[in-house]
Amino acid sequence: MESSNVKELNFEDFLISDQHSEPVINPPPIRKVCPFYQQGSCRKGIECAMSHQSETKSNGNIKPNNNRSGNSSQRPKKNGKTKVKNNICNYFKNYGSCSRNECTFSHDIASSSKSTNIPHISKNFVPQKIFADSFEEGNGSSSNDSNLFPGVKFKLDVLEDCFIRDFDIVTFLKNQTSQLEINPENKTNKPSKQNEVLRTPRNKAAATNIGKSSGNGLQNPTPKTKKLWESPRNTPSKKKKNFYKEYISEEEKDNGLEDKTILQGTLRISKANRNDGYVRSEGEDDDIFISGMKHMNRALDGDIVLVELLTGDDLEQEKNLQKEKKMTKSLENQKRQNKCNLTIDEVEVEEFEETRVFGTIVFILESSMRERTFVGELSVEKPTSEVQNNGTGSNSKFVWFKPSDKRVPFILLSKSLVPGNFLNDPDSFDGTLVTAKITNWRADSIFPIGEFVNVLGKMGHLTTESEALLVSSGITWEFFSDEVVDSLVPTPWSIPESEFANRRDMRLHRVFSIDPPTARDLDDALSCIDLGDGTFEIGVHIADVSYFVRNGTKVDDEAFNRATSVYLVQKVIPMLPRLLCEELCSLNGGVDRLAFSVFWIFDSEGNIVGEPTFQRTVINSCAKLSYDNAQAVIEGRDWDETENVELYGSWTIDQIRGDIQQLYKFSKVLRENRYKNGSLTLNSIKLWFDCDDTGLPVDSGVYLLKESNKLIEEYMLLANRTVAEKIVSYYPESSLLRRHTPPLMRSLNELAKELEKKKITLDTTSALTLNNSLNKISDPLKQSLVRLMCIKSMRRADYFCTGSVDISSFGHYALSIPLYTHFTSPIRRYCDLVVHQMLEACLADKPEVFTSERVDEIAKQCNNRKNAAKDAQDASQNLYLCTYLHGLQMQCADEGIYAKAYINGIESRAFDVLVPRFGIETRVWIEDSIDRGEVIGIESRMENCELVIHWKVPASVEVPDAIQPPSIKNGEEDNVSDPLEHVISHTQIIGLFDSVQVLITTDIERSPPTFKLYAVPPFLDKLGDTTSNISE
Repeated sequence: MESSNVKELNFEDFLISDQHSEPVINPPPIRKVCPFYQQGSCRKGIECAMSHQSETKSNGNIKPNNNRSGNSSQRPKKNGKTKVKNNICNYFKNYGSCSRNECTFSHDIASSSKSTNIPHISKNFVPQKIFADSFEEGNGSSSNDSNLFPGVKFKLDVLEDCFIRDFDIVTFLKNQTSQLEINPENKTNKPSKQNEVLRTPRNKAAATNIGKSSGNGLQNPTPKTKKLWESPRNTPSKKKKNFYKEYISEEEKDNGLEDKTILQGTLRISKANRNDGYVRSEGEDDDIFISGMKHMNRALDGDIVLVELLTGDDLEQEKNLQKEKKMTKSLENQKRQNKCNLTIDEVEVEEFEETRVFGTIVFILESSMRERTFVGELSVEKPTSEVQNNGTGSNSKFVWFKPSDKRVPFILLSKSLVPGNFLNDPDSFDGTLVTAKITNWRADSIFPIGEFVNVLGKMGHLTTESEALLVSSGITWEFFSDEVVDSLVPTPWSIPESEFANRRDMRLHRVFSIDPPTARDLDDALSCIDLGDGTFEIGVHIADVSYFVRNGTKVDDEAFNRATSVYLVQKVIPMLPRLLCEELCSLNGGVDRLAFSVFWIFDSEGNIVGEPTFQRTVINSCAKLSYDNAQAVIEGRDWDETENVELYGSWTIDQIRGDIQQLYKFSKVLRENRYKNGSLTLNSIKLWFDCDDTGLPVDSGVYLLKESNKLIEEYMLLANRTVAEKIVSYYPESSLLRRHTPPLMRSLNELAKELEKKKITLDTTSALTLNNSLNKISDPLKQSLVRLMCIKSMRRADYFCTGSVDISSFGHYALSIPLYTHFTSPIRRYCDLVVHQMLEACLADKPEVFTSERVDEIAKQCNNRKNAAKDAQDASQNLYLCTYLHGLQMQCADEGIYAKAYINGIESRAFDVLVPRFGIETRVWIEDSIDRGEVIGIESRMENCELVIHWKVPASVEVPDAIQPPSIKNGEEDNVSDPLEHVISHTQIIGLFDSVQVLITTDIERSPPTFKLYAVPPFLDKLGDTTSNISE
């Protein structure tokens, strides 16, 4: 008897044929969701791969039904009760392929023999009919007893959800060829439509011909030894037309790279428009523009791709298409502009000259997101009109997954793989975040096929959103496996005596660290030794992590995979186990620690004398100082004004104070010399948060860099630069360095033109000229704003292998130096750990410890993980800021929070602002104020970087300088009325660097939560009329 709760499925739902009669969408994995999860009784959840045989449900507990094919497993029990025998799945016991290792359900089994390797059998599921003479069930025998069902030809139902991997079902069919033979004599069956070649989504080579009909309902009259996976040769092919171009062959790839007709680079997709992509290729001045999904050819953001430049008709066609898009966008912008203007101007069609370099992706070398999990929402409806003909509809086998990251395409998920309660009530999933993966994306499918992973929770909740931002950034780890932890050195641990013989003993010298007060992973420390002849030995001591993490060990593999620690607002996800990063490696005060040190000799004026030296050392830090402690010394304040400092050894506060003052003196010389050589300082805004016991933010502010921060920065920069020069001198083809390529000059030059309107000259020739221009801006506020504006044109720095990049591209633009690397933070950066091993090999005069290929692999991994960590950290900061602002908004009597802002950009109907109090940089649209009925219209004076805003003055507000401006600029005709004629208005002229009021509102019911800013009338003093609002 079939269960009424189980929907009959066809194998066609999961596999696809080369001779499919209808257009098809790329298939999902074979495995389907356990139906008992859809009923709400499966404890495994949405990823359960087992077949739970149960027809009844009592008190929420599944009762297995083991009475199969007349083979009863029931035994008499006392008191007339019946005991059900629970057979634990043999796939778990014998083959280890049961996905639920603590499974307590009764999985009906076909055979307990290891030799047959037969999957579960069930008559409640009908994914595919397989005809067999006979087959035994559940008796533990491996023989083929044809007398078990004498003379019976029955349908055997193979449950594909019992297979952990897609190709297991094909492997099973191959292994069972000798037992499951096609029956040419059974002529009573009805005609079957199972006449296609089946293949798994991930293994195109594994094809199987199951149940091929010959029109009379029988299998083809072929010999009994005919294999079930062979392809038919007499079926006409009707292959679906490709939407994307197939990728080029290996030979074409190699030839194209050799003759430079194909370029390699990393794809970046615009967050604002996923149809706009850019590929940065080594040696090319301009980015290559990739337009639309077809030219992106199934590549995702961050993929390393091969690009072929468009030429001839293809190039002209694409240019014309882009020209049309720009013209359409221009018309839309003019309509929006007319909505804001006092009068309606005539809409004019602008002419555009396309100067970008166009390309199309022809191959994906490395995909950074193929194995990624994405966050988004489920939807039954089509997300856009462009997918009307994609083979979906009300009767579709798929639902839509709409990623939160707009750079990711929509993903199709099989209905059999999503929670049943979503299919029953899609509205109940409104505002629910779920995760999914891409499993397949063929050339004939517009959108990728994916699989459902799990439910995160309701959007807007701090916990859900925190988990979502980690998943979105590809950071899916936190804890370390037992295998990694067990590979660490046993504790308690102390430095072996042999290490003292091979290292310089610095325990008799003052060594101390300066870090944030909450820091627990102390990477670095400093020392300053007066040599007595007017010179000083300055030492930078870095935790010797490479002593504990050797190349090729379990902990090294884990560190490579993570590549960096991730610093979120509420927690840190470390790169190394806490035993290392907080104890054995951390340069804590009062304990002996291993270090890798760099020493320089400075004269009394702060100039470096002679060559640096590199030594492995043993140190014992005499104090853990905070930046506030060091700042108090620099400013000459009393030490008692800062938090208490615990001293170790016989050292005094006065001795440490003298070292800090000497180090600060030399750091100022280092910084001055660095700026003279062209170094550029551009710092983005970083926020700090205070949270209550529940984890909610209750206070926030901008983290300010002090002179004590700059002191440490100078010595870390010096150490990194010095080590880079050392390792490159030994390993010119296999060193791991860090570079910063020049900025996007087009964007930087456009900024310079805008600033000229405000009498500010920006020389963009080099980092030196740019920094000199910035230093000439006398107003500190304007200088800070312009520096922030320049950051938008800068590229991110990245790691690279010296053997993979031309030497002309080694330099660091912002630091204006030819060689640079990361050496000073091996506890939290894998690159630094590798550089330590390179430096160690240099000192031992050993050949290269890493090949160029391996260094190149490490550089790519470090880049990917560092970018992901940066995205996660920014998202965490934004999430907590929105939560904090929402809390303030709930406390205010007004509709939002009022704050002071400074204008750092002017557009024809909008202006960009910086809100210093909250570190917010965003755009304010005048259209929003018009929709709110607060603004009548505007006049754009772009030649002066100004906007004239005409505010509507409410009757209840008295404004001394309220005016009724003269007629509109184009309205000489008598029949044209002045829009201000009968309205009391107030005129406000705003320009670059002006101070304005803004209203901040939050929306935490979307994912991720966000905020929106509105312009505020200048005649309403919202910053001083209430204590409930926040001012600067």
